[in-house]
Amino acid sequence: MGRSVKRGIYDDKPFKQNLPTDPSFVMTGDEKKFEKEKQSFLVMINDFKEKNIKNEIHPFFGKLTKQQRSKAMYKYLDHHLQQFGV
Repeated sequence: MGRSVKRGIYDDKPFKQNLPTDPSFVMTGDEKKFEKEKQSFLVMINDFKEKNIKNEIHPFFGKLTKQQRSKAMYKYLDHHLQQFGV
């Protein structure tokens, strides 16, 4: 299924709203430590450089180029930052 929707992660259209969240990403109880998650997020953003992008097979989308991974990351971040009004 991932390969059939792969084109949507690197085109110029924004992600659709209200798509379901994979249950493994849902945080509950003590796992919700905003400042800790915020710091992890900032580290991830600062580490996202071409030299750090690994040419590994994505578990859902299959093979992606560095350009496709970069575009997907941009769209992912833009989607969630807009979602929270940032």
